[in-house]
Amino acid sequence: MGEITLLPLLPFTKGGRSREVLTRMFRLIEQDTTLDEASKREVALIGFTFASLLLQRAQSPELDWLIRRFQDMHVHDLTELAQQQVEQMGSEEILNDVLMKIIMAQSQEEAKEALLHWQENIQ
Repeated sequence: MGEITLLPLLPFTKGGRSREVLTRMFRLIEQDTTLDEASKREVALIGFTFASLLLQRAQSPELDWLIRRFQDMHVHDLTELAQQQVEQMGSEEILNDVLMKIIMAQSQEEAKEALLHWQENIQ
């Protein structure tokens, strides 16, 4: 695993809560070739958690940016999955049903489940 697992500690360093440093941290995690995708998400989540706690404690306006940045990273994951699944859906009715479930989802995991298991609801 090596040095990549140290990246979530960057927010604790001098200047580590800046937008530039946090962007670089997430970029390096995303580009890493030694970890699988699940491990990359875990490392990124740890980094986000540390950074958000520190930014919240400092009442930094960067907290809103950080939350949006992290959400965008996960929306990207769902976008790829959605594109794959839509290609398999045979009708507009199915697409609308899945879209409604995604809109009503309370979490990213629920949205992902709707995309992964849409075929189970076809009659």
